[in-house]
Amino acid sequence: MRGRGLRFWGGVSAALHAALLLLLVLFALPREMPEPREEAIAVEVINEASAQMAAGERPAPIPGPPSAEPPAKPEPRQARPSPPPPRVGLERGWGGVGG
Repeated sequence: MRGRGLRFWGGVSAALHAALLLLLVLFALPREMPEPREEAIAVEVINEASAQMAAGERPAPIPGPPSAEPPAKPEPRQARPSPPPPRVGLERGWGGVGG
């Protein structure tokens, strides 16, 4: 009995979904739209190139061609002396037994 009632409501749901899909296909599908009319639009072109140009005192220098000489090698650095070894800490009285 319980399975039959569920089957009934499943059929009702399927029928409603099918009816809704049919209505959607009939009325909501996009219809063919007419082409828009061509209209002339007045456009004014203003040349502002002179206002946008840079007005520096003098132009930047142009770099010359690369030189044929290889760049100078940096001098080798001298190694830093190593730091002194760490102190154990017993001389100061901290750490270790009896400190």
